[in-house]
Amino acid sequence: MTFMTFVVPLTVAACSDGSGLSTGTLLSDTASVDGDFRETASVAPSPLRAAVDVTLLIMNRGTRPETLYSSESGSCDGGLIVRAWHHANGRNTLAWLSSAVPVVPCPGHPLPLVLAPNASVSLTREIGNAEILGDSLPSDTYILTASADLRSPTLPAQVTAASIFIGLEYIVPPGTVLDGTWSGGADGILLRLALRWTADSVNGTGTYVATPPYSNRCGGSTLRGSGTVKFTAARTEDRLVGHMAFDNGWTPPYSAVQTGRDLLDGHFMSVDVGPCPMPLGREIPAQ
Repeated sequence: MTFMTFVVPLTVAACSDGSGLSTGTLLSDTASVDGDFRETASVAPSPLRAAVDVTLLIMNRGTRPETLYSSESGSCDGGLIVRAWHHANGRNTLAWLSSAVPVVPCPGHPLPLVLAPNASVSLTREIGNAEILGDSLPSDTYILTASADLRSPTLPAQVTAASIFIGLEYIVPPGTVLDGTWSGGADGILLRLALRWTADSVNGTGTYVATPPYSNRCGGSTLRGSGTVKFTAARTEDRLVGHMAFDNGWTPPYSAVQTGRDLLDGHFMSVDVGPCPMPLGREIPAQ
C-alpha cells in the first residue's frame, strides 16, 4: 500500500528527538491522513492521580480490513509515542519524549488488531506528571502530541492532542505513613497483606483464601483453599507497579493507583484477558 500524508503544520523549524530535546521545534499536525487511516488525538487529566491520559484514535477509512502490528516497544507503551512541548520565548520547544524513557516489562497491548472498514481503535497511555517533569521541568502548560508506535503500518505523523497544565499534585502526600495491614478481595480471592511502604517501593507478605467458583480470569482460578503470598512493587507518586507471588506458583503482575489515603484501586494483569480487579484497603486499628 502507498501512504500519502496530508498535514496542516503549526510550527516548523529544526527538530531533534535525541539528546538535544531542548533545541528543536517541529510541533505536529492538527490533522493527519495516511493512506486509508485518519488519526486524531486528545488528552485529559487522569481522574485517579497526578497524570495525563493521552489517546490517539485511528480510523480505517478504506474499503478493506487493515491490520495494525505493534512495535516491540509499542506492546508496552500503549502503542503511543508522546511528546511534550513547552512554549517559551515565542517558540515551542520539545521538552520531553516518551520513547527516550526505557520501557519496563508489562503485559502489553493486544496488537495485532484487525480494523474493519470505517472501524476505529483508541490507543491510550497514562503518563505520570512526575515522569514528564522529572527534576528539571517546571509545572506549567504543555502541548502534548501523539504518534502511533506501530511496526506496520507506518504512521509517523505527530498529532496534536491539546494544551494541558502539568504539575505535581499528590492524592496521598509524600511522607504519609501507610505501613500496616491491607486487605481486599474479588473473584473468590481474599487477600490480607502486611505491607511496608517507602518513597519508591512497597513490599510485604500475607495470606490468601480462595473460594468457589474460582472465577479469576487472570490465572487465579488455580488457587485452592488458603496459603501464603508475597507482594513486591515499585512506587511512583500514587501508582504501584509490581507483582504478587502465590505459594502455588502463580505470579501475576499487579498494578494499582492510590485513590485515597487508605485505598488502592488495584488489578492483576494478564496478556490474554486484561485487568482483573483486586482492590485493597488499609485496616485502621481500633482506637
